Amino acid sequence: TIASGAAGASGSVSISTGDSTSGTAGDVTVSAGASSGSGGNVLINTASNDGGNVVISAVSDSGAVSVSAGQEVSIRTANDHAGTIEMTTGAAQSSTGSVLIATGTSAADAAGNLLLSVGSSSQSGGAASLMAGDSTAVQGAAGDINVKAGSGHYAGAVKVQSGSGVT
Repeated sequence: TIASGAAGASGSVSISTGDSTSGTAGDVTVSAGASSGSGGNVLINTASNDGGNVVISAVSDSGAVSVSAGQEVSIRTANDHAGTIEMTTGAAQSSTGSVLIATGTSAADAAGNLLLSVGSSSQSGGAASLMAGDSTAVQGAAGDINVKAGSGHYAGAVKVQSGSGVT
């Protein structure tokens, strides 16, 4: 256990490798042990009351953040206090990055589905919006919205359907 003392304002805990002036800096690895039963978990969390943020970032211009798992990666807010999950690229003076959400391809079985779903409520259901970017340039072109079904021996279909209501 590595911990700072409890006080009016507790201290910070920092785990880091040294800087490198000519080669590659060292790695920091946090891992849980393997087991013939269930392997251990790696937990990163903040306090439960009015907790801080968990920030995972690559600081340099060329750094990357990768989250992967053998079976499932789950990013969610706490059940009691639903917050916001935000996936954005940074603002830039030139081109910004892209956000790609995709399932993998399958060589022998069905590929996975992609489901974007908005929550229901006893008051008012959430809205789903798909918007292309605007252009502020005098002769600039705004972004397109492209919807395309898959190709194959039996082509996919594009279906747009409204909900059902009482009135």
